Amino acid sequence: MPTSPPTPKAVASPTALERRERRLVGLPAPAVPGRGWFSSALHRPTTWLLVVFFPLCVFLLWRVYLMFRVQTITSVAQATEKAGQRMEPTVGQFNEAVVKCAQLAAISLAIGLFLYFLIDRIHRTGFLLKVICVFWGGAVAVYFAVFVNSWVAALLGDSANDESASTKAAIYVAPFVEEFAKATVLILLAILVRRRLVSAIQVVTLAGLSAMSFAATENITYYLKTYVSAAMVYGQDPTSALRAMFLQRGLLTWWGHPLFTTCTAIGVAFAMRNRSKWVRVVAPLAGYLCAATLHMLFNGSSLFFGDDAGAAMTFLLIFGASGVIGLLIRYFIHLRSEGRLVGQRLADFVREGWLDPRDPHVFSGFFRRVKLLLAALLRGPRTLIATVRIQRAMIELAYLRASVTWGTVDEAGQLRSRELLAIIRDARGTGLSETDGLHIKPTNWTLRNIRAALGRLIARLRPRRSPGSTPPLAPPPTGTPVMPPSPQAGQPVGAGQRWG
Repeated sequence: MPTSPPTPKAVASPTALERRERRLVGLPAPAVPGRGWFSSALHRPTTWLLVVFFPLCVFLLWRVYLMFRVQTITSVAQATEKAGQRMEPTVGQFNEAVVKCAQLAAISLAIGLFLYFLIDRIHRTGFLLKVICVFWGGAVAVYFAVFVNSWVAALLGDSANDESASTKAAIYVAPFVEEFAKATVLILLAILVRRRLVSAIQVVTLAGLSAMSFAATENITYYLKTYVSAAMVYGQDPTSALRAMFLQRGLLTWWGHPLFTTCTAIGVAFAMRNRSKWVRVVAPLAGYLCAATLHMLFNGSSLFFGDDAGAAMTFLLIFGASGVIGLLIRYFIHLRSEGRLVGQRLADFVREGWLDPRDPHVFSGFFRRVKLLLAALLRGPRTLIATVRIQRAMIELAYLRASVTWGTVDEAGQLRSRELLAIIRDARGTGLSETDGLHIKPTNWTLRNIRAALGRLIARLRPRRSPGSTPPLAPPPTGTPVMPPSPQAGQPVGAGQRWG
C-alpha cells in the first residue's frame, strides 16, 4: 500500500502566532488550557525574577557594605592622623554606627515611599514592580555607581592625596553615572513588562522609588563618615554632627535624586506612547541628559558658592521648591487629562455595545472609583475582589484602546480587549460598578443588626463541649455543708485511710 506524502510542517500554529504577536507589542500571553499552577509559575518571568534578582541584590548590598567599611575606616584614620593622633574604628563600632545611621535614612525613605505610593492613583503599578525598583535603586544602582565613581576618581588622580579628584568626579562624573544607574531599571521594565506601564505617572512612580532607595543608601554613607569621624576626634559631639547631616541631606535636600530621575522617567513615558523609532530613542536620551545636568548643577552649587554654606543651601532650597511645585502642578494637570482619556476610550466600547453607558463616567473619576472601593470593602471580601477586578480591567481596557489609537499596539490588542471585556462581564454580578444611588455604608448596617451579628460571632467563638461530655457542676451556694468524698469501692464505711 503506497504511503501518502508527508504533510509539510506548519510555520506556526495559531496559538504560537498569537503568543508571538502579543509578545512583540508587550501584551500578556493567552492562557494555555490544561496548564497547572506550577507549570504556569515556571513560565512566568516574575518567578525567575524572585529566584535570581533578589538574592543578587542581597549579595550586592553585602559587597557595598564591605567597600564602605574599608573606605570609612581608612578615611577616618587619615583624618585623625592629620589631627595629631591616628585612630581607627573597630568593626564593632562601625556596625553600631551603621545601625544608627540606617535608622535615620529609613525615615527619609519611608516618607518618599509613602508619597510615591500616594500619587500612583490612576492605574496602580504592581507591588512587585515597586519592590523591584526599590531593590534596584538601593543595591544594584548603588553598587554600579560606587564601582564606576571609584574607578573614574582613580583615573583623575589619587583621591587620598588629591582632594580635587573627588570634587571633579562628584561634579562631572557622578551625575551621569548615578542617573544612568537609577534609570536603567525603567528601560528594562519598559522592554519586558511595558503592558503594565500604561501611564506616565506609573513610570514616574517607579523612577522615584528607585531614586529614593538610592538616596537612602547614599545617605547612610554620608552619615557614617560624619558620625564615625566625630566620634574618633576628641571634643566633638557625634550625635550633634549626625543630626546636622540628617537635617541637611535627609530633610532639606531629600528631593534631589527623585527630581533628577523624574526627568528620565518623563522621557521614557513619552517614548512609550510614540510609534516613531526615532522618538523612542531620542526622548529617553533627552530626559537622561536633563537629569544629569540638573544633578551636576546640584553637586556644583557648593563649589560655586565656596565657603558660603548658607547661600548654597538657600539656592538649593529655592531650586528644589521650584522643581517640586512645578512637578505637582503638572501632576494634577496630567491627572485630569488621564481621566478624560479613560472616559473617551471607554466611550468607544459603549458605542460598540460592549459596556454600559454609565461606565465611562463612573470609571474616569478618581473619587468615584474610591467610593466604589470603600463601599465594596464594607460588603465583604468577595465584593471587594470583584470590584478591584472590574476597575483594573476597565483602566487597562481604556489604555489598551488608546495604544491602538496611537499605533503602538496592532491587531493583537483586539484579542486582549475581548479577554478584559469577559473579565468585566463575569465580575459585574458580584462587584460594584455604579455610584449613582450607592451608599458607602450598607443599608442593613443598623445598630440592631450589628449587635445581632456580634452576638452570633461571640457564640461561634465560644468553646463547644464534645457530645456525651458531662457539663461542669455549679458551685454550691454559700452556707451549704460540703459532704466528704464517697469511700472507695470494697472498703467499709469508717475504715481508716491508707496513705503511701
